[in-house]
Amino acid sequence: MSRRTSTRPRAVSSPSSYSSDLREAIRQFLPRSGLALVVNDQKLRWVPRMLVTCAIVMTWDLADLLSDAFERARGVVVKMYCSRRRPGESYAGFMATLAHQTSRHLALLVPTLRRHVRALAESCDRWRVDGWCAFGVDGLRIECPMSAANEAAFGTAGKSKTGPQQFLTTIFHVASGLIWDFRRDGARASERAHLLEMLEELPPEAMLLADAGFSGYDLLKGLIDRGNSFLIRVGSNVKLIRKLGYHVREGKQTVYLWPMDKQGRCGHKRAMPRNLKAVKLPLVLR
Repeated sequence: MSRRTSTRPRAVSSPSSYSSDLREAIRQFLPRSGLALVVNDQKLRWVPRMLVTCAIVMTWDLADLLSDAFERARGVVVKMYCSRRRPGESYAGFMATLAHQTSRHLALLVPTLRRHVRALAESCDRWRVDGWCAFGVDGLRIECPMSAANEAAFGTAGKSKTGPQQFLTTIFHVASGLIWDFRRDGARASERAHLLEMLEELPPEAMLLADAGFSGYDLLKGLIDRGNSFLIRVGSNVKLIRKLGYHVREGKQTVYLWPMDKQGRCGHKRAMPRNLKAVKLPLVLR
């Protein structure tokens, strides 16, 4: 028995149509203003829109070397904007321009992308999980190439034979998995301090999911004061108090976080405080 095969030609996207479609897709999510494609400065080889687009495309490349990812990303950008003046060919020049303009462009991009994340998640019922608007947070040390410049810029975590490292703390939207905010610093940075800086960017209805490194009094009080919920794992180094008698309704699951320094009991003997100004209220938790 012979198998009949179709003689119909298959529709194959041409490189030009793919580039046009990619440009249109990226355009939908980039700010409509503030990222110029045409500038008066003829010496500028990387105009803002091409610069940002190239940086985005580079993050999708799995190349081991950033220079290789840049070469391919630049090629994509050239095809996307084939009628425009070609951007610079130098990887060093691209990175220098990106480093100089990153802060300004991020201030424009981040709020825009957050609005798109929320709009898309709500449109497909992925903004909440079982009724909760859940956000996760975690910190990560990233190994950097061994060089004197990296060691001076980032430092090491203090362990023997470790190279320079960056510390990255990221908040992500759980239902969609998309990054919401981030902070990066040197090897000795604190993920808890990073999160304190990012609290204002959390939506008012957010519930934060975090590991044991985020169980500090000041951080949790900041979340409570904002009205945010949280679910945080605590380790054996965190002492929770029961039956303190402070809360109006104290149930079997009621616990308090009230470190000695917040009780005003500092010093070697942990004596009762003489000045009540140093005493902070206990945090009521479950």
